[in-house]
Amino acid sequence: MTDYKAIGQTFLGKVIEYEAGDDWKLYKSSKDVNVYTKPSPDFNGTLHKTVYDIDASPEKCLDLVIDLEKHAKFDSAIKDMSLIERINEDVIVMRTTSPSMMAGLISPRDFIDIMGVDRQSDKHLIIAYYGSVEHCKYPEQKGFVRGMNYPSAIFLRAVDGSPNKTHAVNIVQFEGHLSPKSLVEIFIPNLQITFVDDIRKGVKKY
Repeated sequence: MTDYKAIGQTFLGKVIEYEAGDDWKLYKSSKDVNVYTKPSPDFNGTLHKTVYDIDASPEKCLDLVIDLEKHAKFDSAIKDMSLIERINEDVIVMRTTSPSMMAGLISPRDFIDIMGVDRQSDKHLIIAYYGSVEHCKYPEQKGFVRGMNYPSAIFLRAVDGSPNKTHAVNIVQFEGHLSPKSLVEIFIPNLQITFVDDIRKGVKKY
């Protein structure tokens, strides 16, 4: 039996280390969003860090991220999110599907991930972490390319003196089997900037 809780703790440890690293290089800025990159230690690809603020409390942001129905509505890069298995109060296994993108250059993907929540009250921090796993009920599905999320997360920090403001950091790395490499380098940072716009709108709508 797969120990998803233990796998999640491994993912959590990694993303905390990645977020704290000082070897990031600025890749792209768009208004008040900064995207940084460095080589991924988990696969032959790139690790992305996106830094931005949201005009909502960390709890409000968290609700939007972990409520699968709300997340699928606000996030334009996602077609559907569904619960596969609940491990405990803070950890689930889920399936996410994405639509065809970039005028059909990118075909639909699906991901089988664990997602967990770690609260560090002493640091006024909430971490929603996730990464891909295998699940016996969900082999590769016809019509989708099976993607792989390596340890990733959204860090939600309270802003002193501003209860309805969150300083957020996304750590993202995934293998979507995209080619050529130049497409990957353009697609993922742009996808992150779009996500920021989506979640900022989402906290006002949901």
